[in-house]
Amino acid sequence: MFTVSVQRGPSYLLAVATGPADVHDNCAGVMFVADILRRSGVKRLMFDMTALTPQFGQSGALEVISTLYNTMPPLERIAVLVPKGMSQGLVLEVARHRNVPAMEFANANEADAWLQG
Repeated sequence: MFTVSVQRGPSYLLAVATGPADVHDNCAGVMFVADILRRSGVKRLMFDMTALTPQFGQSGALEVISTLYNTMPPLERIAVLVPKGMSQGLVLEVARHRNVPAMEFANANEADAWLQG
């Protein structure tokens, strides 16, 4: 089962996506997180994808990138948690085009320190 949970911290929003997710699940999760960011006014995001299993190909990746680009509000920083060697780079690609500092991490403590910096 695909799930997205969100927790608002003192300086950033933590979004955790888990389970197998096709392109439609991924896009729905992105829109959900974007809406919470917009409504809360939080400008920093930690997106934990360590337990997410994307199940889509190249055309699906383009749809996810398009959804990210069109729905995410302006942000100051994005930290993405992914298992080492499992990056698809979708969030980083969109962040780069929107001039938002973004980094991938395998360790939540390192991502937290970077977001707080």
